[in-house]
Amino acid sequence: MVKSLTIPFEPIDLMGLLPPYFQEVKDYIELMRTEQIELEKLKQNITRVYSNLFVQTCDESTLHDHEQWLGIFAQPDDTLEIRRIRVLSRYNTVLPITLPSLRVMLNNLLGAGNWEVEVDYPNYIFSIKFTGAATSLTYEAENMLIQMLPAHLDIAFIIERKYEASNYQFGLMESQVKRIYTDSRPLPSDVEIYLGSVVTKNIKGVYTDGL
Repeated sequence: MVKSLTIPFEPIDLMGLLPPYFQEVKDYIELMRTEQIELEKLKQNITRVYSNLFVQTCDESTLHDHEQWLGIFAQPDDTLEIRRIRVLSRYNTVLPITLPSLRVMLNNLLGAGNWEVEVDYPNYIFSIKFTGAATSLTYEAENMLIQMLPAHLDIAFIIERKYEASNYQFGLMESQVKRIYTDSRPLPSDVEIYLGSVVTKNIKGVYTDGL
């Protein structure tokens, strides 16, 4: 993502703009020196205003304004980069969508390789597994999908996190499945709820254990 913008200002020598007979006068020398400093500050201000026209390069104050307009509440541990991505994802939410366009949105939000999507067309189930994105971005993806996907689809969010035990030479993979049902249909026969968790037996063999 673009970090900063640079405007190619032409260098200006204020002393060179004066007639030769003023260029040796001490008062004008000092006046042009201070004016040169103010000119540089003006260049910086123009660059800042131009940068604030774009979410990718705006400063934190302007980014906060975008978040307020969109009803976004940044978390204390969010980096500026994550906040920019979240704002851009809201602005880029355009309906209706297709599966290819949704893949582009998820790549822009979560990064390629950090998610997997599967659509069970006969049963109207949309499943997405988060494998490596930041937690705050997975929350944003969940919110985006709930707002964008057709109302007749059930949505399954699969959150996969890897934990490594410090005293053992192995890693434990832990997965959590969260189902969002969009209507009042009875739960499918392959879904049960216990300890506040939803267990599915037909989504790539992923189970929860009271997470």
